[in-house]
Amino acid sequence: ASAAGAAAGVEPPPKRPAREQKPSGARCECCGLGFSGPKQLAEHEGGKRHAAAAALAALPVAPPLLVECRQAEMSEPSLRAAFGPFGEVRQVTLLGPPGGDGAPGGKERPWRATVQFSQSSAAARALGPTALYVTGDADGVKRRVYVSAD
Repeated sequence: ASAAGAAAGVEPPPKRPAREQKPSGARCECCGLGFSGPKQLAEHEGGKRHAAAAALAALPVAPPLLVECRQAEMSEPSLRAAFGPFGEVRQVTLLGPPGGDGAPGGKERPWRATVQFSQSSAAARALGPTALYVTGDADGVKRRVYVSAD
């Protein structure tokens, strides 16, 4: 509210409550993704990422997922926070940049870690989305990470 409005005793109208997001359309339960319709779901189910997630979900024990961040170092708490919504994270192992501090030509190599879930279905859901972000501990900036099953 402005100072003049507050002085005159005028209150701004109340904010509307946020609408609850309800999924509409088809859903891939394996990957935890929603689609606008059955055609998009069928296209997704024919893709490589879905095939990898379905293979993970079928395993009796979840293998570790490889996580790479090309922008900055990752921490265990930030990885647990980013991957926790998919299911219980059993273990996070920080690997650092492969091969030391830098690649030939002065380019920094990606920081790597592995994330292992308690259930293979959680690993499949984490592998499903094409874009995942981890928030940096020091600066609070969200950085894209790349997740693979091998």
